Amino acid sequence: MKQQIKASSRARAEVKAQELGVVKTSCRILRHFGVAALVAVGLSGSAWATGPIINNISPPIQYGSENTYFCYASFDTAATWDQAKTLAAAVGPYNGLSPHLALFPTEETYTWMVANIANFTSPAINDWDEAWIGGFNNGGTYEWINGGGTITTTHWDTTWNPPQPNTANYGVGWMFGSYGDVWTTFPATAGAGGALGNVIVQYGVVAVPEPAALSLLALGSLLFFRRKK
Repeated sequence: MKQQIKASSRARAEVKAQELGVVKTSCRILRHFGVAALVAVGLSGSAWATGPIINNISPPIQYGSENTYFCYASFDTAATWDQAKTLAAAVGPYNGLSPHLALFPTEETYTWMVANIANFTSPAINDWDEAWIGGFNNGGTYEWINGGGTITTTHWDTTWNPPQPNTANYGVGWMFGSYGDVWTTFPATAGAGGALGNVIVQYGVVAVPEPAALSLLALGSLLFFRRKK
């Protein structure tokens, strides 16, 4: 009987600890993102929340002077790319901007993220962290979500076998710090190794100049310098 009482007490203590953790995380999300985000990610402790949930999320950091923000979040259990995409979109808007898996379509966005890794807190990005980003295998070609175009980058991890990107895989993850700040691909299912513990969330869209616009800009600059001569 005493053993049963002790076991029951331990179980109640574990439940209370979990509930306290949920409350603290809920308050953090409520403070930074509002009620919609708290309800959306299922952190109220209700029984309907199944599968991974976001249990920690950092305050957003603005990308330069653009109306675009990034934040870093972790799951209570590892999530597949599809689950991460759903959870990222469910954290609720920030500054009127909708959330989604982060896109890094330019060299500038990549180098900005590398430079700002240390600025993400609660949770901080650790040296060996892996996080989902918004790239996926679309019929053998890796693309950015939301029509962001084909992923053309020198940041693929080519030290693994087979070299990346592996067209047999599905989602793209960012591997930080000691991994070399590279991107690699993972299978579609958790059972096959396609589950990560973190995600990078983006609010808004980074402005990417169209090729035609770049050509016009170059032509305008050329004419300007010719006139100065």
